[in-house]
Amino acid sequence: MCKDEAPMLLTVICSHWRRVALSTPRIWAAIHIPIPQPESIPESPPGEDGEDVMIQRRCNGVKEFLSRSGSLPLMISIYFNGLWGSSVSRRTTALVKIIIPFAERWKDISIAGPSSAFSPIRELQSDFPELRSLRLGVVRHNVHGGVTFSWKDSKVVKAKGLRSFSLTSMDENTMDYLVRWSHLTDLSLEVPRDWIASAFKSIAVHRILQMSPALISCKLAVRHETLDFDKKFSSVSLRHLENLKIEEPTQWPNLFGSFDVPSLKSLEYFTKQACPSGRYDEDLDINNPINDNLLQLLAPRKLPHDLFDTHPEAIYSINQLCPRVTEFIVHTQVHDIVPDLSAFITSGLKVRLQYAPPALRGPLSLYDGLPYEIEEGPYIVIRQS
Repeated sequence: MCKDEAPMLLTVICSHWRRVALSTPRIWAAIHIPIPQPESIPESPPGEDGEDVMIQRRCNGVKEFLSRSGSLPLMISIYFNGLWGSSVSRRTTALVKIIIPFAERWKDISIAGPSSAFSPIRELQSDFPELRSLRLGVVRHNVHGGVTFSWKDSKVVKAKGLRSFSLTSMDENTMDYLVRWSHLTDLSLEVPRDWIASAFKSIAVHRILQMSPALISCKLAVRHETLDFDKKFSSVSLRHLENLKIEEPTQWPNLFGSFDVPSLKSLEYFTKQACPSGRYDEDLDINNPINDNLLQLLAPRKLPHDLFDTHPEAIYSINQLCPRVTEFIVHTQVHDIVPDLSAFITSGLKVRLQYAPPALRGPLSLYDGLPYEIEEGPYIVIRQS
C-alpha cells in the first residue's frame, strides 16, 4: 500500500504507466495490511484524533486498492503486532471489517496477531467458495494472560476448497478444528517461538496426520509435551508426502518412526539444540546431528538396534527404502560434521555440503566454543544426485 512499493509505485512513474497499472486487475489482487498501533501514529493537530484519521485513511486505501482487482481471487495478509498489550479497539476492527465485503473472492488468507483483533473474520458467515489457503497465527492478547478466542467453529476453517492450512497457536486443541483434513495437500502446525507449553498433543497430531493422506508438504514445529518414551504409535500412511519439516520435540521418540513416506523428497530437520525457538542450556548432543529419530523416519524397517550415531549401513538403507529422497537439511550446532559427511560418502551417495554459521545474539559459552544463544542454527544440506 506504500507509494514507493509495487503496485502503487507503478502509478507514479508517468501518466501512461499509471493508466496501465490502474487498468490491470491482476496487480491489485494481492495486498498486505499492517494494522497501525497507537504509539506508531504521528501527533495530530489539536482537536483532531490522529488514530481515527490514519485508520480511516487506511480503510479508504484498502477499499480502493481491492476494488481495482475486478473479479479475481484475492490474496490478503493482515497483521497486527499487538502481542505485548496494544489495545484492540473499534478502530482496529474497522480495518479488519473493510475486507469483509470481498470474502467471496478470498483465495489465500494470512492472519497474524491477537485473536481478539480478528473477530469480524472469525465470526463471518460465508462459505468462502474461492478459499484455498489459510494461515492463522493467532495468539493471546498478552503473552502472560488474556484469552485466546477459538477459531475451531469458524466457517473460515471449514471452507470446502481449503487445501493448505497453517496454524500457529499457544494452547488450542487442534482436533477441535473442523478442517477437512482429508482434502489438505499442505499442513503446518507450530507453536510461537519461545513459548514454553505445546498447543499440540502427540495423540492429536498423530490422528490429524492419519486423516490427511493427501498431504504433499507438512511442517511440524511442536514440542515440550511430557510423554512416555515407550509410547507406540500406529502407522501413518502419507504416500504422497514429498516435503517434510520437523522441529524435533525429543519427547516423541516413536512418532516419526511410524511414518510411511515412500515419496519423500525433502526433509528439513531441527534437532533439539538447534530449535529456532531459542536457547537450550543442557543436554546438547554435539556428536549426533542426524539422530536415530530421523533415521527411523526414513528407514523404519532396516535400522540396526541401539543406534547412537550415524552408521553407513543405516544411511544406505535410506537409499533402499526411500529411493526418491533427494535432499536432507539438518539444522544443528555441531561444529564437527566430518564423521557424518564421511558416512554418506562411504555409503556411496554423492553429496553437496552447505554450512552456515549461527547468527549470534548473546555471549558465547565456554563449552567447546558453541554459541550460548542463537537465532538460527547452522544447517547441512545433503542431496542425492
